[in-house]
Amino acid sequence: MADPSMMICAALQPVCGFINNTGAPAATARRFSSSVCIKRNRRALTKAIEDLQAVEKVVQEQVSVETNQLNKCDPRVELWLSRVDGVLVPIDAIEQECDQLMQYSCFCSSSLSLGKRYRLRKRVLEILEDLRGLIEEGNQFKVFGSKPLPALVEDQPRIEALGIKPVLKNLWEFFNSSNVGIIGIWGPGGVGKTTLLNTFNNELKEWGTDYQVVIMIEVSNSGNLNIAAIQRMITDRLGLPWNDTETVQTRARFLAKALGRKKFIILLDDVRNKFKLEDVGIPAPDSEIKSKLILTSRDEDVCYQMGAHQSLIKMEYLEKESAWELFQNNLSTNAIAAIESPAPNVVREHAEAIVQSCGGLPLALKVIGRAVAGLTEPEDWSLAVQATKDDIKDLHGVPEMFHKLKYSYDKLIKQQQRCFLYCTLFPEYGSIRKDKLVEYWMADGLIPQDPKKGHHIIRSLLSACLLESCKSDSSKVKMHHIIRHLGISLAVRENIIVKAGMSLERAPSEREWQAARRISLMFNDIRDLCISHECRNLVTLLVQHNPNLERLSPTIFKFMPSLRVLDLSHTSITTLPPCETLSKLKYLNLSHTCIERLPEEFWVLKELTHLDLSVTKALKETFDNCSKLHKLRVLNLFRSNYGIRDVNDLNIDSLKELEFLGITIYAEDVLKKLTKTHPLA
Repeated sequence: MADPSMMICAALQPVCGFINNTGAPAATARRFSSSVCIKRNRRALTKAIEDLQAVEKVVQEQVSVETNQLNKCDPRVELWLSRVDGVLVPIDAIEQECDQLMQYSCFCSSSLSLGKRYRLRKRVLEILEDLRGLIEEGNQFKVFGSKPLPALVEDQPRIEALGIKPVLKNLWEFFNSSNVGIIGIWGPGGVGKTTLLNTFNNELKEWGTDYQVVIMIEVSNSGNLNIAAIQRMITDRLGLPWNDTETVQTRARFLAKALGRKKFIILLDDVRNKFKLEDVGIPAPDSEIKSKLILTSRDEDVCYQMGAHQSLIKMEYLEKESAWELFQNNLSTNAIAAIESPAPNVVREHAEAIVQSCGGLPLALKVIGRAVAGLTEPEDWSLAVQATKDDIKDLHGVPEMFHKLKYSYDKLIKQQQRCFLYCTLFPEYGSIRKDKLVEYWMADGLIPQDPKKGHHIIRSLLSACLLESCKSDSSKVKMHHIIRHLGISLAVRENIIVKAGMSLERAPSEREWQAARRISLMFNDIRDLCISHECRNLVTLLVQHNPNLERLSPTIFKFMPSLRVLDLSHTSITTLPPCETLSKLKYLNLSHTCIERLPEEFWVLKELTHLDLSVTKALKETFDNCSKLHKLRVLNLFRSNYGIRDVNDLNIDSLKELEFLGITIYAEDVLKKLTKTHPLA
């Protein structure tokens, strides 16, 4: 149906002409016609605006869908939306002007000029044309967004990074060296390797770099390497298309070519096992292409295997001040106020003890800090301190922390795992002599009778950050407090009872002995050891450094037929109970005891390979038993009363396997007897 206003305009043309011909004012006719046309254009303008706004709403919804998917608005759509905003801005003023003009009847006198009406009509028609063009263009859009081009460096989480400035500086020095292509960072789980890598990545973004792309990848290849996932990450960061039908090998060759054309930095976090870079599609950095590869691992050997031969950084535990600050940063304001209250302050002492128990491990400081974050009363803090000593896993968040740390243990082979758990038998904060540990392992049956094998396992445990070197003595190792608690929580499954250094005055209960395979009671104050029940599975019994232990029950060894390792050193025992049932015993340490003689039936210990009688100042009689132990590798009589004046019953020639003899000789005739048939080195 025809627009009424148009019909009116058409009908009025001859009327206006007639009026003009008869001498009526021409302006009146023009005003009447113009008023009708303004109404028509005003309605057309309103309709066009409504249509355009409807199209704009549809486009905006599609753009929102794209941006929610982290896509970028199509530049053409973005331009169209800005033009829509631009054309709609002046329309309110034009509509108001139209409304004003329409208030004057064509038959009413008006001072408004016909020129203004004409110009308004012209502007309205121009805007109508623009609106219709935008409506048509908006309806034709098929694509509303696209994947944005990858940034040079992607932001990584910004985590509190206390105490890492020295190692970060070291990393930058390696990075800026033209001779270094691969950099390795190693350290125990939870020490801050990922934090270091994130900080380095973000500094690259802040400071700028002439590298063309920085790619950070969390590897965590505890089992099989997920090559496809790593390739997908590299592909996305390079802005390349992904083809599901391609084989891993084909994709690796393609990515190697793509990366080979760029100056890249690749950050590989948590590399747990060695893998070949070419299998993934990463060209090995060299001095020619000037690209860099930085990796973190819990295992020093993995860093070496990945090519970080001469550019290796170890992440150390936090120093005391940084550890204290990190711990406090995880406490509530009330807890901090309790710690900082005027002296005497028991709460502060407890808090410092907890920080010390964390051993500078950032993960432990955060987890345990949050577990005690709300404590304010001294009694509560005291209980928390005791928990860190006795059973740390009862603290909130600690089981999850153990789960993270446990990977280093899970990666070990079964033999290495058992050797690691054996280390938990020693007291915390103490050191362990490497050679003694190896002797224990060999006697227990954990490793073959080969000390080199034992020292290789120690090297593996050091590399995995499950043991630490003693800086003051290279012949010893130690275990971090948190790692030891992790080990003790795992040792329970292996029927290992650890009571070392707990100030015990009495031995564990009968129930604990029955299922135990290994027991450590060293460094306590036990006065007598009376066992009258079966413990047939017991293989290792460590009772050394109980200075007041004087008595062993006469039948104690009757119930330990499987015993292989027995350490009674640094006790006050004067006699050794009957031991004929210890037919499997391989290691016996009676050094620094008050023992006066060996049992007459001592010769039945045919499997004994290590006998330590050093500093047995009361020992007078051996009944020629030492010469009958033909499998002895180690016989230590250093500073023993036995052998000072006579060694008539010591026949070294019968000890064909002997590798070490320790003896203190005070008389020349004793020396002659020993060297007569068996020269001493």
